[in-house]
Amino acid sequence: MALGSRFTRNWGREAQGAMLEMVMRDRQVAYRVRGSMLYLAGSNEEITLPFSSVAMLENVQRGRWEARHPFDGRLLATGISRRDVIRATIQKVWQ
Repeated sequence: MALGSRFTRNWGREAQGAMLEMVMRDRQVAYRVRGSMLYLAGSNEEITLPFSSVAMLENVQRGRWEARHPFDGRLLATGISRRDVIRATIQKVWQ
């Protein structure tokens, strides 16, 4: 939280981007966001497989994002930004 504020501030944008890149490289996955849907696909440097929907991204409140399963609505991951919740979702669902 920022000093004197009741809302969470997203101070670590560069760190979140670096962590997302590391997870994508480690798990060999690519992602695409269309509207509020998150799509994942297996990928290496040259070839990307077809994308499949994995989660719906929701901004619940300032500084809190959630990824929910598109069919049954169960909570897959939470984070403080869209990048952070995408990284957490990849770590949770992509083997």
